[in-house]
Amino acid sequence: MRVRADCSDDTRRQLLRKHSNQPMAIYLDDTQRHRLARLSTSWTWRTEWPTWVLIATIYGVWVVVATHVRALGLPLSIGLLALLGTWHMSLQHELLHGHPTRSRIINGLLGFTPLAVWFPYGIYRDLHLQHHDDPHLTRPELDPESYFVTHRTWQRSGMLMRILLTARNTFSGRLLVGPAFSIAATLTDAFRKLAAGDWRDVPTWVAHLVALAALTYWLDHSCGLPAWSFIVGVGYASLALASVRSFHEHRAAGSYEHRSVINEAGPFWRILFLNNNYHLVHHDLPHVPWFALREVYETSRQQYVERSGGFLVKGYSEWFRRYGLTAVAHPVAGFSSDRFRGNPPASVGFAGKLQVKFMEVVRDGALHEAHLSAPAERETTCIDCSSTPAAPRLAFTCLYASHTSRLEILNGFALSTQILPLQVARSIKPDDDAPSVQSHYRTFNPVGSEEARLRASLRPPLKPDVQFSRIRLSQRRAFSAD
Repeated sequence: MRVRADCSDDTRRQLLRKHSNQPMAIYLDDTQRHRLARLSTSWTWRTEWPTWVLIATIYGVWVVVATHVRALGLPLSIGLLALLGTWHMSLQHELLHGHPTRSRIINGLLGFTPLAVWFPYGIYRDLHLQHHDDPHLTRPELDPESYFVTHRTWQRSGMLMRILLTARNTFSGRLLVGPAFSIAATLTDAFRKLAAGDWRDVPTWVAHLVALAALTYWLDHSCGLPAWSFIVGVGYASLALASVRSFHEHRAAGSYEHRSVINEAGPFWRILFLNNNYHLVHHDLPHVPWFALREVYETSRQQYVERSGGFLVKGYSEWFRRYGLTAVAHPVAGFSSDRFRGNPPASVGFAGKLQVKFMEVVRDGALHEAHLSAPAERETTCIDCSSTPAAPRLAFTCLYASHTSRLEILNGFALSTQILPLQVARSIKPDDDAPSVQSHYRTFNPVGSEEARLRASLRPPLKPDVQFSRIRLSQRRAFSAD
């Protein structure tokens, strides 16, 4: 099914629900639709010869490396086979989307070999097609590829699990512990289905395990590659390398077209991931083959950047520099804070015009949420806090007009980017920066949205006698009530 991008959101959602098992094609306009229709009649698109060459290359090089393990040495062999395993996973992604043939059986046979060890092709295919239900992207209860968890899961997790979940949302942690989470989730889902009496996936798992055992035996006895090095070394490393592409591939955002990234990666990564770094383009046009995605994006680059809400990244090195050891988002779906900037802005080099850490919005003494309207921050997250004069359990305070003479409030709104907790005098003078937090404040009852209450339940408690005297503004901007 194909839908134009200028259709209303409600119309698209209704069509998605009605045709949830069919791939959706969302065009930017009629010009793009007609252009792609012409390209689809070309010899390259009809034969998909680049994909056939890719298949022959991956399998051919893999066999050459596998049969020369003793000559290459174990470390180099593991590295090369892991690289080829990641490339094979990218190929499986193309196969499940109907390339190079329209036959599900033929494509399944082409992608059946477990070169990346862990996941059966049929299981991956079904889960990934479910992931393409765009209105449910990033929602952990509906998106099988979400890297967020529900509030209930977080509350039931121990300290160690919370640390691991947070580490998974760093770039380094995604490579180190991300594959372990994926393996555990897949196996847990398989056993849960068996416990519920659902045996539909059993033939797929049996075929995969038989093929894996045969391949492992051949590599061990004929090629000199130990079983442990293939299962653990090659298999885990393949998933880790594939995790480079999946890192913050989708963000939490109000509009689902703002949730998929555009990553202008270099040639090596584009070839390894088969141009899936242009992820918004792929989600809009899943029927477009990998070798045409970059051309489609470059032709309408400005439109796609605007459609993504400025979710543009200048290569995977930008992710590493910004979030190598820092969590890009809180693990809980729907949670946002100044520590976890869940919706990073567009690349500074392109449209990073407004960089803010968080926002407090106060209107008539009550808390309200707001979203920035700047092009590069169309989905910047907001921080809610109590509408009382001071919040004893937070390093934030909502200020009344009498306390905010330096904030240049207009229409009841104020923007702040940094709050410094400092000791203050025993008494607060009128029109000072913030009211003191009295010791009798023992509870914190958040008001406003459900998201505000969620944030409050997740924050660690602070001492009730903390007081704030200064608010330093690195940027200030007034917002209208709308």
